[in-house]
Amino acid sequence: MLGVDIRTLQRWDNDGRLKAYRTLGGHRRYKLSEIESLFTNKELEKEKGENSENND
Repeated sequence: MLGVDIRTLQRWDNDGRLKAYRTLGGHRRYKLSEIESLFTNKELEKEKGENSENND
């Protein structure tokens, strides 16, 4: 669905970039709104980088 490895999601959780909610069995669950927010922020960062390169 996201095109990233599960270990990437786990790392993002450990780094605090994406909050995981744990089930009683210890499985990670993510809110769609948090995933959308993460990817929206990544796109904004990407655009900022492209704009600063164009202003040089």
